[in-house]
This record gives sequence, structure tokens and C-alpha cells, in this order.
Amino acid sequence: MAAAVAAGWDDLVAWGVALLVAAYAAGLLAASAGLDPAAPLFAGGLVAAAELAHWSVDSRGGAETTATALRHAAAVAGVALGTAALGSVLLAAALLRPPGGPLVLALGVVAAVAAFTLLVRVARPPSG
Repeated sequence: MAAAVAAGWDDLVAWGVALLVAAYAAGLLAASAGLDPAAPLFAGGLVAAAELAHWSVDSRGGAETTATALRHAAAVAGVALGTAALGSVLLAAALLRPPGGPLVLALGVVAAVAAFTLLVRVARPPSG
């Protein structure tokens, strides 16, 4: 991501995020640790880093007002905290044993995907 910010190339930020996620996953696999209790913090930090990288690249063209910058910083903080909170809920759910068998587990997976989709839609800036 640092290369993306230095080069001013917004599309490269996604590749930086992908590389960080791949390195994190490889570390988990190498350690055979199973579920990582710090995963929600990693996810929140990664979202914040990606948002800040995009913001840095996008703001090269001109200055923002202080009010705009504060709103943007608050939005980034809110999305990062929301990501960490949702990750904590999903991690807690993963640690529970479903009492109803495969059907309850499938419903839980559908609910988790729906919650993540909702978070992505809320975090996406309006187009237009």
C-alpha cells in the first residue's frame, strides 16, 4: 500500500490489501493456530489502512476543508471500528457450537454474509 500511495495509483491499494491478507493467512496456516482471537483487530486495522491509503491518493488533487477532513476521518474511524466489532461477533459465533446442526449453521453463515454485505454497502461512498 505504501507503494500505491507513493505512486499515487489508487488501483494499486487493492493489491496491497490483498498481499497483506495473503501474508496474514500464510502466517496463520504456518502456525496451525486455527482461529486467531486478534483477527477482528487485524481486519479493522486493515480497513483503516486501506481507507487512509485511498484518501491519501484521492486528496492529491486539492486541499480539503478542515470540516470535510474531520468528517472523512470520523467515517474512516467508524468503518474501522464497525469492522472490528462485526469481526468480533463473527469470531464469537465461530467459537460457539451450533445446537441445531447443519441447518442452524447454514442459517448462521447466511446471516454472516448478509451482515458483511450490509457493512460493505454502508461503507461504500455514494456514486454520482
